[in-house]
Amino acid sequence: MAKDKPSGGASLKPERVQKRLTVAELGERAAGLPAWETARDGRSIRRTIRLPSLPQTAVFLNLVAALAELSRITPELELRAGSLTLRLGSTREGLYPSDLEFAETIEGAAALGRLGGPRAGS
Repeated sequence: MAKDKPSGGASLKPERVQKRLTVAELGERAAGLPAWETARDGRSIRRTIRLPSLPQTAVFLNLVAALAELSRITPELELRAGSLTLRLGSTREGLYPSDLEFAETIEGAAALGRLGGPRAGS
């Protein structure tokens, strides 16, 4: 059997090689994401989205998981009754442009669903 398509329906597009964001680049790009907190070391960003109920939080979690798979992003997710916390980036590798693009996607999804609210604390 020929290997024309990767398993799981993944795209055949070549992956872009991305450079980590510098502190200056992160500052510029993160300004457009005011609900996201930047870690002190600048290697990750975090956002807590509040939802009215656990079932609605679970539905939004599934949406985030589907978007993450399509974007080839692996966020850290913390589910609690009425909130979902996402963390992008890593303490070892830092943030890439694709992490911030994914954060923008999540903001759009949250806005479409009239989700979110004020930024939550750590």
